[in-house]
Amino acid sequence: PLDDKNNDGTNATGQEVSSRSLGYLLNQHSDSRINPWYILLDSESTENIFCNKDLVTDIRRTTNGETLRLTSNGGHLDTNEKASFGQLQTWFSSHCLANILSLALVSDVYRVTLDTAVDNALVIHISSSFKMRFVRMSSDLYAFDASKVDLKRLRQAFSFLTTVEENKGMFK
Repeated sequence: PLDDKNNDGTNATGQEVSSRSLGYLLNQHSDSRINPWYILLDSESTENIFCNKDLVTDIRRTTNGETLRLTSNGGHLDTNEKASFGQLQTWFSSHCLANILSLALVSDVYRVTLDTAVDNALVIHISSSFKMRFVRMSSDLYAFDASKVDLKRLRQAFSFLTTVEENKGMFK
């Protein structure tokens, strides 16, 4: 916990502890949640999970007893609901603090780039005409603000089918 920070900026195990706040990532209606329209791209997450039902489709309970236990420094959260975010499968809980995409799981499906010499943003290349740009926020987290896009267009971008002509263009 941040309260266990020593005078030298480390915790009891000698690890550096940061007490910077999430700044404007926090939702104005609650100081314990990240803005529900932000989607974080997280290199530490091993699962995708969303809390905003407006960003996902096909919310359903697992039928085989599968449950996710999400553990963080704030405790744990159990969910047995899944949803779809385009072609990506995600866990769902309205009690989760943020919408989180696992960088590892996303990079299994889509090309992801980061070139800080050009732009300090992680970019998911969903199709030749649609990219999701996760900008570095003041909290040092990379987020995509879904409140600034047409959700119908976002969903269509994820269901993009590559045409034969586009495939031909990749070969000589």
